[in-house]
Amino acid sequence: MIIQKRLIQITCIVLLLLLISLFGLKQIAKGAELHQRNLLHLQYTNELHEMLAQSEATQTLDITHLKSIISNIREQPAFCLNVINFLDRFVMRLIGTEEAVELCIADTEVADNILKEIDAYNNGLQAMDDVRDKLFEAAATFEIHSTSFAKPMTDTVNLIISS
Repeated sequence: MIIQKRLIQITCIVLLLLLISLFGLKQIAKGAELHQRNLLHLQYTNELHEMLAQSEATQTLDITHLKSIISNIREQPAFCLNVINFLDRFVMRLIGTEEAVELCIADTEVADNILKEIDAYNNGLQAMDDVRDKLFEAAATFEIHSTSFAKPMTDTVNLIISS
C-alpha cells in the first residue's frame, strides 16, 4: 500500500515536470518565432528607409508599395500582441521584460497613424513633404523598436531555458 502511494506521488511529480517542460519548450518556440518576425520587421524597416531615400531624389512616392511596406512592418508587432497571452504578460511583468509588449503596442500605433497620414495624402488633405517627414520619423521609431525588442525577448527565453 505504501509503495502504491509513493508510485502515484512519483508519477504525479513526473507528469508535472513533463508539463512544465512542455510549457517551457512552447515558450522557447514562441520566442524564436518572435525573433524571426523581428528580423523581418527590421528588413521591412530598411526597405522603408531605402524607399524614402529614393523618394527624396525623385520627389515621388509609390503609395501602393509604401502602404505594403508599412503593413508588412505592422505584421510583426500585431503578431506579437496576438501570441503573447495573459500568462506570458504576467511572467514578463515578473521578470521585467514587459517592454517587448509595450514596443509592439507602440509600433502598431505608429504604423496605424502613418497609414492614416498616407490616406490623408491620397485624399489631398496632406502635403507630400509633411507625409515624408512623418515617414522618416516612423522609420526611425520602427528601427529603434526593432533593435530594442530583441533584448527583452532574449532575456525571457534565456530565463525559461535556465529554469
